[in-house]
Amino acid sequence: PPRPPRRPRRRAAAAALSAAVQRDLEACATDFLATLRSIHAPCGERLAIAGGVGLNSVLNGITAAEGGFDDVWVPSAPGDDGIALGCAAFGAALLDGAYGSE
Repeated sequence: PPRPPRRPRRRAAAAALSAAVQRDLEACATDFLATLRSIHAPCGERLAIAGGVGLNSVLNGITAAEGGFDDVWVPSAPGDDGIALGCAAFGAALLDGAYGSE
């Protein structure tokens, strides 16, 4: 069956809600990264982003440009399902001796 016509007011409200959520996410993530850098500054200048928020390309761009890290990396499968891929890669690196036996 054909779709019902879209309602402009409902679409505008959904767009406004989406924009507000994006702004709040960006503010929370920016504050979190500032705290992370202040606590873990000696740990290095690299950041890897994974999980569901890793799919937010706007936030990733802001983080890369303004996050204060020299290198921001988002894996090819940044969603929650990609965590398994990262665990497998880390396990392979351990088995290959890329990391110490600690």
